Amino acid sequence: MKKIFTLLCVALAAVSCIDDDYDLGKVETGNITIGGDQTAFEMPLAQIVIGMTELRNGSSDVKAIFEEADIWLPSTLPGGTAYADIRRLTSASDSYLDQTVDLLFDEMAASQAKMDEVTDLIWRTPEYRNRFSEVISADEEALFKALFREYFSDEETGKVLRDLSGELARDYLSGIRVETVNYRIEGIDLGSDVVDMLVDNLDPEGTADPRNTLQIYGSVTSALPLSLQTSPTFTGTAIRMEPFAVGPDEQNVVPETRLYEQDLRQVIDDVEIVLPLELLRYYPDQSFDEQQQLVLKLHLRKRGGLSIDL
Repeated sequence: MKKIFTLLCVALAAVSCIDDDYDLGKVETGNITIGGDQTAFEMPLAQIVIGMTELRNGSSDVKAIFEEADIWLPSTLPGGTAYADIRRLTSASDSYLDQTVDLLFDEMAASQAKMDEVTDLIWRTPEYRNRFSEVISADEEALFKALFREYFSDEETGKVLRDLSGELARDYLSGIRVETVNYRIEGIDLGSDVVDMLVDNLDPEGTADPRNTLQIYGSVTSALPLSLQTSPTFTGTAIRMEPFAVGPDEQNVVPETRLYEQDLRQVIDDVEIVLPLELLRYYPDQSFDEQQQLVLKLHLRKRGGLSIDL
């Protein structure tokens, strides 16, 4: 289920200040400035929760994608690593995919269990099974699998089976990806006076050594058996976040991205966050379940003083 929690505070009282150099009890009424160049005010902006079933490619969610990948991947991966390098599998100029397929064939020849996994997949997928119709003439599952195993060990016919199986494995593994995820945030409940306070004294873009700035930053965690990278953008704004990655059971920092007055006003009013997702690594020894989530927490940070009318 898609969930966004808009957490931006609705009053200055909810803004935390990181500064020990001033005392609110000593301020006078009128237009005042709280803090100075070394002050930083922080507030939560949004929490984006992406569930396992929301990571998809067409009609298949990420669990289904890797259930088939598990069949085409050998138990021993190139280099003996604990992960499949998805970025290298999907690169047209890398030998990693060929190494993976060679290891798959070695395992099929040595392991009845792996042979059964592959032949089961081919038989239950008509598109795959039809590729072998000129080599294996069999209308029954048991006969098809028996002939596949027999022919696989034959030098001439086995090469044909390897070529056909290798095409299927390469096509599937090189095509592993998930679609971009879009989230819309509408009408964050932040008073215009608070927005005005945040943007009142921002240094213009291009200012040398700016002191009064706004940034989006945050953290990202994941329980998925994947590492992935994203670089979110915010529609209708100039906000383009630098790429950041997260792996299973990790919490990583989302780097700061500067924004300006119009960016903030658009985010507060109505914005869609676009998250292109690049899969980096898959850990076959870890499993998927529907409770797994990727959680992105975003915050605002205002550096420099705040101008307030009292």
